[in-house]
Formats: sequence, structure tokens, C-alpha cells
Amino acid sequence: MNTNPISLKQIKELRARTLIGIKDCKAALIQAGGDIDEAVSILKRNGRIKANSRIQRKTDNGCAFIYRDTDKLAIALQTCESESVAINNVFRSAGHKLVEVIAASGSTDLTSDMELLLKDSMAIFKENMSLREAVYWNIGKDEIVGEYIHNDGEIIAVVKLKADRAGAQHDNTIKSLCSDLAMHICAAAPMFLDRQSVDSGYLAEYVELFLSQSREIENVNDETRQNIAKGKLSKHLSTLCLMEQEYVKDNKKSIKQVISDAEKLTGYNIELTDFARLAV
Repeated sequence: MNTNPISLKQIKELRARTLIGIKDCKAALIQAGGDIDEAVSILKRNGRIKANSRIQRKTDNGCAFIYRDTDKLAIALQTCESESVAINNVFRSAGHKLVEVIAASGSTDLTSDMELLLKDSMAIFKENMSLREAVYWNIGKDEIVGEYIHNDGEIIAVVKLKADRAGAQHDNTIKSLCSDLAMHICAAAPMFLDRQSVDSGYLAEYVELFLSQSREIENVNDETRQNIAKGKLSKHLSTLCLMEQEYVKDNKKSIKQVISDAEKLTGYNIELTDFARLAV
């Protein structure tokens, strides 16, 4: 073991790697005999012991991460407490490792490997963290995926298209369409793909809400009230269903029309099959 006094340079180096306070860094270095790698391990071990005490802290910051290969895609939102941690390179490196583990496992279920990565980050930064959301997709040979990352990971949007024959993933028009649709999803934040995919509980809640509002209208009959409620519901759903939303780059067109235009240009039949949006 190194018996030499701990230098300021060693403490600075350990702080730069861990963002831990000076006293804790010095104590860890003394315990590690000046070995910085061992000091990091000591801080991690100590942090894991204390990690459970942080689980009630709010995690309003964080970053979304993406991993993409030819046949798979994963996105994940890792949260933390402070903005300074969210933009830290060590935190972001851990986030990229986390999304790679999700892609390798082919599942968004929280595994021991994922928990260990989160605990390592919690130990380093002394903040509560979580894997708030994650999405995993397999990508078929006839499928094309687009992505859009806003503000360095504040929002990530992905979209999946399916073509009626091979080769569509090499078509520049379809690749541009994918990117534009992902950007639209990022900006417009749709909740559902289309009306058929609207959650039944959500639909029932808003049917009752608009019916309740229509009952307050005086001097109209029940049929008129029903029609007013139906009209409000239809307008509401058109803002939430991706296929019906006004395209952010041309609000005279719906997303359905944008896809139809791409079909005419390319000769492919294109189906929008899935999308996802993660936001801090």
C-alpha cells in the first residue's frame, strides 16, 4: 500500500472523475492507499449502500438515449435530480451503456445489469436516478425506422414504417419521410397512432366530459347536444392521433396525406406501424 501523503493533484483527478466532494475523495484515496481506481470503487461501494435513501427525491432532469442497429432499436429515458448531472459526460456515458444493455437483452424489463448501471451512477453523483421509460423494437427487412433527437437528448422520437416490398429502406424519399415524421412526432407529441388505437378508458372519459359540457347549453334539444359532443370529441382526437394530425411542416396536410404523397412519388405502399416519444 502507498504510504505517501495524498496530493492535491490526486484529489482533483478523483473529483474530476466522480464529482464527489473533496473530503470524501481524500478519505477514499487514503483508504485506497492513493490508488485512484480503487478509490472510485470505494466511493461506488459506499454510494450503493446509501442509494436507497435517495429513492424519494424527485428526478425532474435527465436525458434520453438511443441505440440503433440494422435489425434493432432501443431508446431509454434515464432521469436524475439536477440539470448539471444531466449534461455531465459521465452520466451520459452511463446512459449510453444502459440503452446498449436494453438492446442486447431485447427487452425493456429491468435487469440486474441495468440496476447496477443505475446504482453506479447514483453512487458517483449522489442523486436519485431511474429508468423512467424504455422502448425496444425489432426491425424487419421490410421496415424503415426514422429518429429525431431534440436539444441533445431532451426529447427523442422514433417512427417505424413498413413497405410492401424490399428496397424501401434505400429510397431517399422514404428515408426523408421517416426523418420528417420523427421530427413531427417530437414537436406534436401524439398520444395514439389512430382512432382505433385510442385507449377505451381515455375515450369513455372524454365522451362523458364533452356530453357534460353540452348539457350546459340552453335552448337546444338532446340530439343537438349529442352532435355538439361528438364534434368536440372528433376535433380533440384529431389533435392526438398521429395519422390525423396537421403536419408541422405543412399544416394544410395531415400525416396520412403526407404518407400518401410519398407513396405516389416512390411507388411503394407504406404503412406507419409504430412510433415512440420520450421526453424529460
